[in-house]
Amino acid sequence: MSEEHEKPKPLLEDWRVRSVAITAAVIGFLIGLVVFGAPWHLSPAWGDIPSWISAIATIGLLIGAVVTARYAIKAFRKQSVEVAIRLG
Repeated sequence: MSEEHEKPKPLLEDWRVRSVAITAAVIGFLIGLVVFGAPWHLSPAWGDIPSWISAIATIGLLIGAVVTARYAIKAFRKQSVEVAIRLG
């Protein structure tokens, strides 16, 4: 009796992931309004909205790269142990 596994859905097709992302974006914007008043009226020294968006995206990508590197290191260590066992 073979057990069939469902193919995992892409992460962005899950309604929960989308709702959390939208909620986080709205909350972040509201926090920006509370901290800075109206962020679009900041002096040029603070940068413009696209600069802030790209900075936040860069931080998100950095976090993703760190998480990916941790999983890659963990997988490499596990594979190294398996190879060592096979080679005896």
